Amino acid sequence: MSEKLRPQETVRYLNRMFTEFEEMIAFSGGEINKFMGDAIMAFFPFPVESPESFAKKALMAALRMQDAFHKIQTTFQDTYSESVHTGLGVGMASGDVVIGNVGSARRMEFTLIGDTVNMASRLCSIAEDGQILINQDLALIVGDQFRMEALEPVRIKGKSGTHRPYSVTGERLQQGLA
Repeated sequence: MSEKLRPQETVRYLNRMFTEFEEMIAFSGGEINKFMGDAIMAFFPFPVESPESFAKKALMAALRMQDAFHKIQTTFQDTYSESVHTGLGVGMASGDVVIGNVGSARRMEFTLIGDTVNMASRLCSIAEDGQILINQDLALIVGDQFRMEALEPVRIKGKSGTHRPYSVTGERLQQGLA
């Protein structure tokens, strides 16, 4: 995208997306840690004793972000100096992280560190447009609440062995009683 568009167009596009996504993340109980180029690193603190409802909110935010992305993208297509195709892939993982300041004596940054953060980042990097990829731990937490497909195991950069990502396609509708 940045290869074809003027820098001002790219910034305007990203700011619009980030504004929309920040609202969805905050509404769902998440917090943005940082904006990294065209990516957002966000976290959703789950209480250890009851992660299900918080995990559901996080995945609902991802689904809403996918919907909003494709709606906003169509409004921007008419205003670009050139035709470009962009996409949104989401990677999410559940697990332990450490939150705190990392850096040097001159520059510190508040961030999240841990294997879970790396897994989410790697899943994001292999997610295709429209895909929400999650790790097995998150799939086990929300398995009965969302439609998902277990994908073939893949090698994840920086991890040993293979890991099975799950592709979330939507919320599972609950059957009501009449």
